[in-house]
Parts: sequence; structure tokens; C-alpha cells
Amino acid sequence: MKNMRVAIIYSTKYGTTAKFCAALSLCLDGRAVVETFNLRDGCPEDIGRYDAVVLATSVYAGKPRSEMAKYCASNGETLCGSRLFLFVCGMDLEHKEQDKEAAFPSLLRSHAEETTFVEGEFLLHRMNVAERLLLRVFFKVKQSLSRDYASMARDIALRIAP
Repeated sequence: MKNMRVAIIYSTKYGTTAKFCAALSLCLDGRAVVETFNLRDGCPEDIGRYDAVVLATSVYAGKPRSEMAKYCASNGETLCGSRLFLFVCGMDLEHKEQDKEAAFPSLLRSHAEETTFVEGEFLLHRMNVAERLLLRVFFKVKQSLSRDYASMARDIALRIAP
């Protein structure tokens, strides 16, 4: 579908989810018309005008960003009228299934074509002193960890806009 329209709607704390969404948007370019929305700055007026909707949120301590939880609660029925793709960015690989369940309501998860856990990053320079201390003590993190999402985004883009 050359004229396919895709909305990428995300919520991020440190920017990792935004980075993943930017990579996905870049990979969809040329396959679809893509509009990206950071929920902190607002959300799309009319979800019904998009052929596919991507929702992405970070999860911390098993909880999604509050902006995403509110958006899903307010727009669940409308979102189910679109092809839906859900993404959860987090670092707790041991609990990724629980994080996916916590991030999005069951209505959306059951409707989505895909619900994927995206391994996150540790961006120490964006964290406050208490957050850095917690990472050092509990997770033994001593330096930032960054990822390249291009390969994953290419694969996903092919499923969204073949």
C-alpha cells in the first residue's frame, strides 16, 4: 500500500522509546506516510484516518508511562478499529511477558497484530543521582548501554507496510 498512513504514538522517559520509534519511522519512510506523536506533546485527533497504529511505551518497575496508560484507557475502542502494533521498551528480560501485559490493556493486546518487547538502554547521563545509584547497586550497571534499533525496525516495518 503505497499511500498507507501510519501513526506512531509513544511515551518515553529517557528517550529510548523515542529512538526506537524514530528508527521505525525511518524504515517505514517510502512505504507509508508516517506521523509520529510523543504523548507528552499531544496525540492525534482522529485515529480512524490511519491504516495502522503503533503504540510504544517504556516500562519501569513493571509499570508503563502514565501518559500511555491514560491514552489507551481513553481510546481503546477506537484503536481496535485499526491495524495495531504494540511495543514495550524495557530492561527486565526476565519479566518481559509481565511487562507486555502491564503496558497495554487486554483489549488492545488481544486486537494487536503484534506485541513486542524491545530491549532498552541504560542512559546514565540522563538519569538523576538516585536512579544511577539504584542501577549500580541492584543491577551492577557502571556505564551507559546504547542500542542500534535499525535492524529490528527494518523487520517490523516490513510487517506493518509490506
